[in-house]
Amino acid sequence: MKLGLCFSGGGARGAYQIGVCMALKEAGILDKVEYYSGTSIGAVNAALVASIPLEEVKDVWFNMPDQILYSTENFFKRIAKEKTSIVKNGIFTFESLQKILKNHINLEILLKKKVFVTLSRVGSDGDGLLSFISTSYRHYFKHDTQVIYSPLWEQSENNIYKQIIASCSIPVVFPLQRMDGQQFADGGVYDNVPVLPLVKAGCDTIIVLHLDRLPHFYKKHYPDVSFHPIKSRHSLGSILKFEDKQSATRYDMGYKDCKKYLAENQIL
Repeated sequence: MKLGLCFSGGGARGAYQIGVCMALKEAGILDKVEYYSGTSIGAVNAALVASIPLEEVKDVWFNMPDQILYSTENFFKRIAKEKTSIVKNGIFTFESLQKILKNHINLEILLKKKVFVTLSRVGSDGDGLLSFISTSYRHYFKHDTQVIYSPLWEQSENNIYKQIIASCSIPVVFPLQRMDGQQFADGGVYDNVPVLPLVKAGCDTIIVLHLDRLPHFYKKHYPDVSFHPIKSRHSLGSILKFEDKQSATRYDMGYKDCKKYLAENQIL
């Protein structure tokens, strides 16, 4: 058996995934994960869970800075001034998230782990809204995929941070990220549940940590893979509300949901 762990995107709801991971660790399952994949906040969680003790990841979530979403100007002033450019420039900055990544990710350990992060290619550097629409059209209607599953263990130190940030770059909310002449947006634009790189890596058992209650159809596409989806039956709240009390509640929900799942299903 080759075990993969998939972290979906969902912003501030990501604390739920850490609660799930704690239950998996207590069951002796987390340490048997060979491959990780993540989109958006799931990319952040995948890198943290793969590289530092889980208690430290929990502390990161329980001590998020009050200004993790920081805007230098009023939203409506930005819209009036930048118009469609707001799509690539974003409302909020990544300053706080960058500090969290730099302060907590253990690169030495991370480079020894198999972690994929999901990126959405949305045009060339300097392109505007029309290019975003064009790449989306090619991806969804022409089957010309614009999604990239980047193996972090093959990246430079600088690119690791850049690609994790790029995977979180929700259009309009955050600025698009520029790398090698291309623009990249949140991985969830094209794939919010990145099981594909795990399947291609040979994982025959995949635990999927969902942050929404939407239906997903990956089981139908990969019938030979044993999937274990863990998701909340209740709302996890706003994707942009980063508060320590909310994080504690979501963490607890994830922990209890995973405990219940493990009591009813056998993964290993």
